[in-house]
Amino acid sequence: MFNRLLFILPVAALLLSGCGDKTQPPAGAAPETTSAAAPTSKAKPGVDVKADVKITSCAANAWTQDVVIEVTNSSAEPAKYVVGVDISGPDGKPSSEARFVENRIEAGKTHTEKIPGDTPIKGAVTCAVGEARRLPAQ
Repeated sequence: MFNRLLFILPVAALLLSGCGDKTQPPAGAAPETTSAAAPTSKAKPGVDVKADVKITSCAANAWTQDVVIEVTNSSAEPAKYVVGVDISGPDGKPSSEARFVENRIEAGKTHTEKIPGDTPIKGAVTCAVGEARRLPAQ
């Protein structure tokens, strides 16, 4: 019995003391609080650039769709553009997509390209710019 007591007392003392090396605040003092605030960074100007993209044609073909877009670099520097076009069928729900990537469009220049949709849709189609990003030119 005495051996058990010799074992239990030190274990209980460790548990009650918290067994850590962190100091406790003095009695009556407000506990220390830390906040892990997310790093703040301003969004890069012109990241969402739907205004730089114009859909000039959107039509169904034998298999999918043909979308013709004009992308105008409205920035003062050459840029890479990534554009996603949502293509909707007669029900109005986007069910196909066309993607455009151009690694370098000079400042003030316009690039026109015909891009295909990725999923067959029966009936009339409509197109809308879903995403447009301007990135540093490559």
